Amino acid sequence: MNLKAETRNLNTHIATVGLGVTRSKNALMLGIFLALVAVIPIQANQITTAPGFGPYVIGDAGEFTVIADAGVAAILGNYSPYTINQGGYANSFQTFCAERNEYITANTTYDVTLNTVTVFSAKPLTIGAAYLYQQFAMGLLLDYNFTDSPAGSRTGNNNAPHGTAFELQRALSYFMGEYSFDQYNIYMNGVVPLPVNPLGAYTGTQVSLLNLWAPGQPHDPAHAYQDLFVLTSVPEPSTFALASLGAAALLALRRRK
Repeated sequence: MNLKAETRNLNTHIATVGLGVTRSKNALMLGIFLALVAVIPIQANQITTAPGFGPYVIGDAGEFTVIADAGVAAILGNYSPYTINQGGYANSFQTFCAERNEYITANTTYDVTLNTVTVFSAKPLTIGAAYLYQQFAMGLLLDYNFTDSPAGSRTGNNNAPHGTAFELQRALSYFMGEYSFDQYNIYMNGVVPLPVNPLGAYTGTQVSLLNLWAPGQPHDPAHAYQDLFVLTSVPEPSTFALASLGAAALLALRRRK
């Protein structure tokens, strides 16, 4: 091999080595970037709990008032006048806890992400919980004291009278596997019609969970808080199939006609 050929081969080798180093550096930088993106929220959506949690809270659970930022407000579904902007808080909606023994504080801002499972126990949103919250949010939940009549009675503290935030929170907790069955609770015992397989996993699109995180922190277990229900603007592909005797009788009557 002559000198020119050897020089050309050497230059090719050096260029190839240099290209390999450049690719390795690029791959390393890309890996670092992706790792940072995975743990650092970028312009996360947020909600803020109302002072005192709003007008209908009961102790450390119940019907919370949360104020949505523009991003969350843009996805909110068909809330009833009874379940939005309560207590004079604009862009707010009413919601409930999905997990027990996980706490949030009043007048506090949290990062939020949409999910179908709870952040601590990884329990899936169930058909029963999704249905009850959907009906509540849209102002359609049977026997619920939406008008707060007499004043102060919407909160409740047991199953008498029925139709209170206390009773609904217990039912939501039950269908999320966080509370035991209560035969006197009208949202558990079938007095208020429930969907087929209420303890099964919900696969619809209209109800979701909001996982709550410390604002501006990595979305990891060390910075996780509670999970709240939210009604979104994504349309439901099909309606809930009610498993009540009344619904079955109505269907039979329609068939006869």
